[in-house]
Amino acid sequence: MNAPWNHTTVLLSEAADALFNDPDAHVSGVDPLAQTYVDATFGRGGHSRLILSRLKPQGRLIAFDKDPEAIQEAARIQDARFSIRHAGFRDLADLPPQSAAGVLLPRSGRGLVVAMVLGFGRAVGDTLVALMVAGNAPVIPHTLLDSIRTLTAHIALVVATDSQDQAYYSIFAAGLLLFLIMALLTLLVRTIGGRFGQGGKRHERAF
Repeated sequence: MNAPWNHTTVLLSEAADALFNDPDAHVSGVDPLAQTYVDATFGRGGHSRLILSRLKPQGRLIAFDKDPEAIQEAARIQDARFSIRHAGFRDLADLPPQSAAGVLLPRSGRGLVVAMVLGFGRAVGDTLVALMVAGNAPVIPHTLLDSIRTLTAHIALVVATDSQDQAYYSIFAAGLLLFLIMALLTLLVRTIGGRFGQGGKRHERAF
């Protein structure tokens, strides 16, 4: 029997602390815990529930999410201070100007970089699929419609068919080239990721 799936909220306390402890975002002379806040990605409500537990009776929390399951989960919160909108980020503009003391938004820059790396890794490393889809043609393509042989497909094919001729030794060069490509890609990703992190430290703030 499979164990039930449990959702774990990332940076739960850290996000709430940042939301309430930004002095530049709060109205002067008003208790930060009595103001209006926005959770732009409700998800399964981890951040929203913690924010509500800290807000005073005068406080308000408005959540946004386009996932129907998130809307169903939000219906379980019986709190007059809470409301949710079945909408996305672009609908934040519908809120009155300066009506929220803080907005909780996700940072997805690094996630997008990781997704690109995973996609590239699959394209480079899926040997069997590459062999079947590429047509196993040992020619350099001249158009997007021509068959190709990827480096990984070349390695798999030669190992399976040849063990004595020059083609067999070429797979070591192909492996080295693959290693260099992935090393350069990793270095590039670390550089981009570092810039995202530095930019986040400079500009990340609840507003």
